[in-house]
Amino acid sequence: MLRASGCAPTSSKSSMGLYWYDYLALGRLADVRTYPGLEAWTSIYKVFRQIMVDRTGNIRGPLRVTLDPGIGIPDPTRFPSESFEACCVQRARELLELAQRDKKMLVLMFSGGIDSTAIAVTFLKHFDYAHLRAKLVFATSTSAWIENPRFMHTHIAGKFELVSIRGLSAFSEGSAHIITGEMNDYYLPNSQYRRLGAGAEAQLSAAYSSDAVYEYLAPSIKKPHARMWAEILTADFSRAPIERRTFGEFLWWVRFNWTRQAYKFLPLIALGTFEHVKSLDECNARIHHFFESPSFEVWGMRNTDRSPRKRHLRELIATFVDDPYWLETKQKYNSIAEVVMSRAAPVGIDADFKPIYEQRELLAHFDPANDFREH
Repeated sequence: MLRASGCAPTSSKSSMGLYWYDYLALGRLADVRTYPGLEAWTSIYKVFRQIMVDRTGNIRGPLRVTLDPGIGIPDPTRFPSESFEACCVQRARELLELAQRDKKMLVLMFSGGIDSTAIAVTFLKHFDYAHLRAKLVFATSTSAWIENPRFMHTHIAGKFELVSIRGLSAFSEGSAHIITGEMNDYYLPNSQYRRLGAGAEAQLSAAYSSDAVYEYLAPSIKKPHARMWAEILTADFSRAPIERRTFGEFLWWVRFNWTRQAYKFLPLIALGTFEHVKSLDECNARIHHFFESPSFEVWGMRNTDRSPRKRHLRELIATFVDDPYWLETKQKYNSIAEVVMSRAAPVGIDADFKPIYEQRELLAHFDPANDFREH
């Protein structure tokens, strides 16, 4: 078994434990080879991005990650079957009622992409227009006019208040509820489809097995690490409360279970709001991910179409928007990267909700009792 050479860096500013860390920053540290399990852990980033923590709490990674108490996986047997659009309407109503109760505005981060357009359509299609104008503000950037110009001109510009997404941090002190399109992890990312190459659909529908997982991982990472991850992910998938046991469902479950907490905090990083948001409670009270609700999660576990085209969102938009060419050809633009690149982004958020800017400080949160044993 590997042993750490020397002690992990310590920081008087950081408590032991992280809510979030930059997986790329962690992978760039040469020190990972000297901490038991850390090299095996970071190797998986060549295959699955943003893996951060097992939401079920069964498997301990090499870094101490503090689970958000609200990140647990709901029991699907306790929820009725609902359509995707019904889940959208339910969530929009919850947010409007929250704004009414708190006497605050809803500020929707609108990139013009599929996710944020589906959210906007839900509000515009199902709720009173005059009430929306009094409660809904759109936070946009130039990318929204590039990504979805017709929707911006037809449904938003001149009808709703617009604010710059770069100045959105001013709202995070609590004067408004910010809505994001994150957490729509109910589909496979494009990167997984590209890895499969030709015949992706046949591979995704094939029966799942631990050997298939190993064969999927082994070309990209060291074989001992691939075997270790195959065993760990197989054990995790065996506990998943889903019925279908295909290889495609396995790939999706990895994303759904292991990356959700990572994506939860990305808008906070992009907005640079740590001078305003100083605790997890404040974060949860002020920043709301539209697709983060138990009903959406249960719908996601029952969803049978994992294509990154996000068919259900496109179908919802098509019921309100007459723009078939955009619906057919729209691709992911990743406009949030534009905002992140303009800021000095932290590489971690510790359990006291303080930002970490030095990569090596992440190693202060190394957990020697992790499940990634290297021999």
